[in-house]
Parts: sequence; C-alpha cells; structure tokens
Amino acid sequence: MALTTYVDAIRQGISEEMERDDNVFVLGDDVGIYGGAFKVTTGLLEKFGETRVIDTPISESAIVGAAIGAALMGLRPIAEMQFADFISCAFDQIVNFAAKCRYRWAIRTRIERDLAVSRQLAYSLGISMVFVF
Repeated sequence: MALTTYVDAIRQGISEEMERDDNVFVLGDDVGIYGGAFKVTTGLLEKFGETRVIDTPISESAIVGAAIGAALMGLRPIAEMQFADFISCAFDQIVNFAAKCRYRWAIRTRIERDLAVSRQLAYSLGISMVFVF
C-alpha cells in the first residue's frame, strides 16, 4: 500500500469529486495559479479550468457568502480557507445566514445536509472543525 500525505489525500478527494460531479468547484485565496497556501489545489486549475477553480479576493466573508449562495442554487462549492482561524471572519455568513435559511424558506437546504455529513465525518476522523458547503 502506497503512503500518501494528508495534503495529497485532500487534493485527490477534491479532484475525484470534481470529476464525478460538474457542479463541484473550488474557490478561495490563491487556489488557482498558486495552488493554495499549502498546495492543496495544485494542478486543479489546469485540469478543470478557471470556471471551476476560482481565485477570490482576500475576504473570507465573501468566499463563504459566495459558497453559501452557490450551494443554495444547487452547486457544490468547496471554500478554501488558508488557515482555520480565518473562518472566524465568516461566522456572520455561517451563523446569521446559512444556519437560518431553513427557517426563512421552510425547507431543508442542501447546505444543512452537507454540513451535517461533514460534522459526522469530522467527528469520526477526530477532526475538530470542518466546513464544507
């Protein structure tokens, strides 16, 4: 069995999902040409193009807000944050918008289902915090 790094495993998982589902895309700081702060998205721009690997401004709130909006429209965004502590800049989007969509429109959104799965997966892997929209 071949050994793989954590970063390579994440990249492979993202790539497999992007191959499987055309609605999956990545957005975040430097995820395109640079390949992300830790090179997780290296090679994805060349493989999937700039419509599915989107470099964004340095604004975590905008990244998460765009991901939430895309998920509400049926897309499957992967919002890349360079460091876990930057997610606090997007808490308003998560807590005051995404979490309340169910009550605003009286429907269970795809966001809630995906976040629930992410929490279960994170717990089983011993990871304290994972955000997938």
